[in-house]
Amino acid sequence: MDRYSQLRGRYHFRPVILKLKSQNKTNEEIGELLDISISTVKYIVSGQDEIKSNSKIDELIGRDNPEDIRISAEYACMELFANKGWSISKTNHTSQHDLFCLKNDKIIKIQVRSSTLFSARGFPTFKTCRIVTGAGKAKRIQFNKGDFDFWFFYSINKDKWLIPFEMIKQKSNVSMEGYDEYII
Repeated sequence: MDRYSQLRGRYHFRPVILKLKSQNKTNEEIGELLDISISTVKYIVSGQDEIKSNSKIDELIGRDNPEDIRISAEYACMELFANKGWSISKTNHTSQHDLFCLKNDKIIKIQVRSSTLFSARGFPTFKTCRIVTGAGKAKRIQFNKGDFDFWFFYSINKDKWLIPFEMIKQKSNVSMEGYDEYII
């Protein structure tokens, strides 16, 4: 088990599972909806996997390892929406978006990006394409309208932006210069 398995494996399902439980869904129905095992549903509902007051997130914040920053970005986005009453879940690695948020009957899909890079003018910059590898080659593929609703950008200095998909033009990289109205 790697050090992120708890962060990725169970905790991201808790809000959605508890919401579905409040709607009287059975463990079997929840497992089928979320594509997870019934034993995982039971374990999460049992409360044995309670998160201790941001301990893992606090441990990750402030590091400059790109993987730590990526995880911190996902949790910063989850926290933003959870504080507004949304249920949040991570998607699997084949999805075009990283998180989906559920509130009432509304679903929002979010692509999370993190970065340690800054432009020459001092603004954080982010990659806005997918890198697909195969046959010894790497290829950049742009996201398409409908793949997700919002970009969530998180820089190493903990600045955050929530920007509608349509506001970011089809580029491989984007600087946050000019996006002050979307800073959180």
